Amino acid sequence: MIAATIGGRRKNIINLAEKAKKSKADIIEIRLDKIIGKGDNVLLIKEIKKKTNLPIIATKRLFLPDDEIKEIIPFVDYIDLEYGEKKPLIDFVKKNKKTLIISHHNYKDTPDIKTLVSLSSSMEKAGADILKIATFINNKDDIIRLLNFTYNYKKPIIAIGMGLLGKITRIIEPIFGSLITYGFINKPYADGQLSVSSLRREIERYGL
Repeated sequence: MIAATIGGRRKNIINLAEKAKKSKADIIEIRLDKIIGKGDNVLLIKEIKKKTNLPIIATKRLFLPDDEIKEIIPFVDYIDLEYGEKKPLIDFVKKNKKTLIISHHNYKDTPDIKTLVSLSSSMEKAGADILKIATFINNKDDIIRLLNFTYNYKKPIIAIGMGLLGKITRIIEPIFGSLITYGFINKPYADGQLSVSSLRREIERYGL
């Protein structure tokens, strides 16, 4: 599935969500840490649902107050929390019976397989329903290692290669078992991220 990552000025969020729908995104990812301006997040989420009728991932990063995610959890479909998030918040997500994505980002390199296996085990124990592992790609061996790890991991996973060399993984990782690939509407929110329309075009080109 293709997720459209959305952030920016609050007054523009609904318009971006509608553009995501027109660009054939399957999911809307709301980056709560990237929304500029104060307002009612519950009303915002409800309006996005009304306008697009698409599933919503609400993404929180560690520095964001828990209250900002707790209030909208009942109204979204997936919750994306960083690895290392506090257990009470994870328990709150589970109590509300939402699918929990736990994310880990390595902005320097792609670790060896043993490290990736150990990391995935720890993320599972933390409560992840879906693992999201994003690593920086420095060379072709990193690409092969990440694809190999994704292919052999037998539980729900999202794998992403970051950086210029990692762009190709955003197209081909789904072949190897990655559940979601992320694209942007107005501007990229990650190194190497492609637009939703580009992702859709490439994925359809290769019959995915």
